[in-house]
Amino acid sequence: WHYLCPKSESGPEPRFDHAAAVYGTRMYVSGGRTGDHRALGDMWAFDVPTRQWAKLADSSAFGTRFGHAAAVGDSGFLYLYAGFLRSGSTTATFSNGFYRCRVFEPQNGTADILLQQVGCEDITDGCPEATSSQCMHASDVGLSPRIGHTLLSYGTRVIAFGGNDASTLNLRGAFIFDETMCSWSRLSISGDEVEGSVRTVEDIARHDHGSARMSAWMAVHGGVLDSAFLDSVYVLGAP
Repeated sequence: WHYLCPKSESGPEPRFDHAAAVYGTRMYVSGGRTGDHRALGDMWAFDVPTRQWAKLADSSAFGTRFGHAAAVGDSGFLYLYAGFLRSGSTTATFSNGFYRCRVFEPQNGTADILLQQVGCEDITDGCPEATSSQCMHASDVGLSPRIGHTLLSYGTRVIAFGGNDASTLNLRGAFIFDETMCSWSRLSISGDEVEGSVRTVEDIARHDHGSARMSAWMAVHGGVLDSAFLDSVYVLGAP
């Protein structure tokens, strides 16, 4: 481990239950809550080579939120999905909100340009520029309010997997969002188990797991299933 001492004069306050995503040399941080459980709605970017924090927004369209997941696409959008939405000082509700925030302008052959004032859009019920009546929203394909899930980006696609809500400990299914179509779909993928049986990806349910993009496939490790801690590894795609 190497501690990176920030060189900027200001940075985000201490927090947990926030979301972070990496693209290029920057890490983007949003939301979370403080030690006294105060929910946050700010957004920051940390540039590793310069060790500089940049504040992108005091509060955004995604509101004061924690327990959500984030991913950054090639288009320069930071995507935020679900989690707890805090309204008032004590009330927090499960959210199915899906947001995109323009955090940088892609540049061909040169470093991406970080935006200093970030605007976020609520695209839970569709993108304003979408013209196709065939676009599927999150709720159309079975995505429901959740926490403990993960979100990964593959170019112009975002994959949401796992999680739990107030009544279901193990939410099933893997879902993909296509930026170019502004449309969700549910993946139906089978895989070989150690025992030799075949199960669909919907049966591989868990929450509070870890996931990572590795080339063109996704690896999922650990988490919780029916109150039992897991140490299994699954791969979506062909390693």
